[in-house]
Amino acid sequence: MSRRRKSSTPAQRSDSGTPRAARRGSRKDRLNPAGRRLRRLALLGGVIATVVVVVVVSAGSWFLHLSFFRVSAISVHGNTHESSAQIVAASGVTNHVALIDVSGVIVTRRMAALPWIARVEVTKQWPHSVTLTVHERQATAVTYPSPGKPVLVGRDGFNLGPAPLGTDLPALVATGWSGNGTWPFVTWAYDSVRVSHSLPLAFSQQVREILVTRSHDLTLVMTTPVTFHLGQPTQLTEKYIAIASIIARAPLRAGDVVDVSVPSSVTVQGP
Repeated sequence: MSRRRKSSTPAQRSDSGTPRAARRGSRKDRLNPAGRRLRRLALLGGVIATVVVVVVVSAGSWFLHLSFFRVSAISVHGNTHESSAQIVAASGVTNHVALIDVSGVIVTRRMAALPWIARVEVTKQWPHSVTLTVHERQATAVTYPSPGKPVLVGRDGFNLGPAPLGTDLPALVATGWSGNGTWPFVTWAYDSVRVSHSLPLAFSQQVREILVTRSHDLTLVMTTPVTFHLGQPTQLTEKYIAIASIIARAPLRAGDVVDVSVPSSVTVQGP
C-alpha cells in the first residue's frame, strides 16, 4: 500500500512563519552588493540635490540684495490731489531698499493713509527703479459735519477732506447724524452717495440736497425749491425719468412736494 506525499504549496512557511521565497529573496539582496550600492547612490543623490537647491536659492537671494539691485529711482504718475512726496513717503518705498523686497500688496495697504488714493499699481523696472501709478477717488458730493465747513465725499463714500471754496456739488444730509461719531456715508447713509453720482444730466444741476434716513428713505431738495420724495433706493432709473418729465411739463410752485416713490403713480402736494 503506497502513501502519497502532499505536494508543497508555493508559499510554504518555515517554522519562523516567513515565506521561503521571501527568505530566498532577502538572501539574494544580501548577496547582491551592486543593488545596495545603487540604493545608497540614489539616497546620496537626493541629499545632494536638496543641498544644491538650498545653495542656489540662498545665492540668488544674496545676489538680488546686492547694492546694484537696490531702489535708486521712484516715479509717481496719476496723482492730482496728493503730492508725489506724500505718496512716496506713505508707500514706504525708499532708496536703498532691495527691489526684490518691494511688495505691491504692502504698498497698497499703506496707501490707505491717504484719503484720495483709491488704489495704486506698483511696477518694478529692473535693476533698480519703481513706478507708482495712482488711481484717485472722485468727489461726488459734499456734507457738513460742522456748520459752514463743507467736506468732500468720494464716490465710495470716503471722507476726502475739506471742500475748496466754490465747490458746486449737492450736499448730503444724513438725518440724525450730528457730525460726530462714525462717518455714515460708507455705512447706512451710502444710498445718498449712490444717488449723488447716478443723477441724470437732465436735472442733476438743480439738486441742492440729498436727504437720507437710517431706514434708507431718500429725498431730493431742488434749487427751485421743490422737493422730490424718492422713497427707498429702488427703481431709481424709473424715478429719475418721472422727475425729469414733471420738471419739463408740470407747473410746479415753490414748496411743492412731489412723491415719486411709486414712479407709476406720482402725486404732488402743495405747501
